[in-house]
Amino acid sequence: MKKIYMLAAVLSLGMLTACGGSTKEDSANNKYDTTVTKVETEPIADNEQTSKIEVDLGGHHYEISIRRCPDKSLPLVIDELDQKFYDNSVELDIIRDGASFIKKQVTKADFKELLPENEYNGGILLGMNCDTARSTSANLCFTAQIGQAGEGPAFLLMVPTGGGEVVVSRDNQQEEIGYDN
Repeated sequence: MKKIYMLAAVLSLGMLTACGGSTKEDSANNKYDTTVTKVETEPIADNEQTSKIEVDLGGHHYEISIRRCPDKSLPLVIDELDQKFYDNSVELDIIRDGASFIKKQVTKADFKELLPENEYNGGILLGMNCDTARSTSANLCFTAQIGQAGEGPAFLLMVPTGGGEVVVSRDNQQEEIGYDN
């Protein structure tokens, strides 16, 4: 009887060893499909932002509202990593002395002539702010930035307080005086 138990133990041990060997052989002979499927994701969109400011200039009281939001009607922006973004538009609403003074939608297209093609195609309108330090009784000054994640050129939009055409230019003082927007 001892011989039977001993024989059973040796056979069991042999089977365990044999199973382990065949598993290694099987895994060496198996071929796996390593096809990677690209998953399409929704384009990235900035959060909507609204800022309001009141300023007195040249004997007039201005109430300024700036609303930035992703604009799905604009062409998608694709960066160097092939990430897709919704571009933003900015609604600028200025009330002077209680009456509507200007309502303007600002998009990246307003800056096209001041941007190299790669910055225009690869950047989004990050936002706008009223720059009260550079506003005068003759012009309300707004800063805007185009780029990705806080990087990119800054611009000035000068709104004449006496009416007339909005003037857009590069903000050459951006780094000099520490303006980030």
